[in-house]
Amino acid sequence: TADISYAGYTPTAQAPVMHRYGRGDTDVTRVAATAGGNPVLPPYSITTISVAPHAAAASVGAPGAPKTTAVGSSTATVSWAAPANGKAVRYEVYERLGSNAQLLATSTSTSAMLHNLPPGSEHTVNVLARDADGRLSRPSEPLTFATTAPRDSSCLVNYRVDSGWGNGFVATVTVSNVGDSPINGWTLDFTWPSTGQTVQSFWNANVTSSGTRVHVTDNGANAKLAPRSGSTAIFGFVGANDDANPTPTTFTLNGTVCRTS
Repeated sequence: TADISYAGYTPTAQAPVMHRYGRGDTDVTRVAATAGGNPVLPPYSITTISVAPHAAAASVGAPGAPKTTAVGSSTATVSWAAPANGKAVRYEVYERLGSNAQLLATSTSTSAMLHNLPPGSEHTVNVLARDADGRLSRPSEPLTFATTAPRDSSCLVNYRVDSGWGNGFVATVTVSNVGDSPINGWTLDFTWPSTGQTVQSFWNANVTSSGTRVHVTDNGANAKLAPRSGSTAIFGFVGANDDANPTPTTFTLNGTVCRTS
């Protein structure tokens, strides 16, 4: 059993929410709270326990909207302005995971470095302030950012807009194998930054889309990419855009996040 105490607030009488991942489990699973108080934890397991505090307004306001000051392949540094009212003794950076949130970092200053982020992944975070009594503020405005590709990636993608006319454009994509192993058959995946961007027609590859996600496969003739020889596959398409036409930031070749140029 686990004897858990709480600092800075008193939880309500409602049952805590428990999730567990343990021996024999195939995924994180919500489990019933242990009746009578102290939770029972199976051996070789990880359990999260969420309790609700009594509603008590924090004496500190929400931090300012966060922004990135540095982004790498597995780390990002974010900063924000201190709350306009009240005094924060600590800040907490949370990532949105559907209807849940994950704590990524804590800081006693107005910046924090986030670690262990997957390369080429997108994240949406909020910052909350905690006052001297342990009470949390409202969340800041959200920030969405993407980590970069690893520098030692075995593939390289060049995305180039050749021409545009307001609500349409022509783009060329060059895929290069810069790894040590040959590639025989490839798929390239990327996501449009804007919901108004779509592929209308294409050549030298097969392109399908689902929402903002684009899936490209070789056309047979360009399926083989020799290793480290500058071997490339080039395809193009005609696209449409409702408004802005930003460049996709992350390309994945056969499951590997590629460098971009």
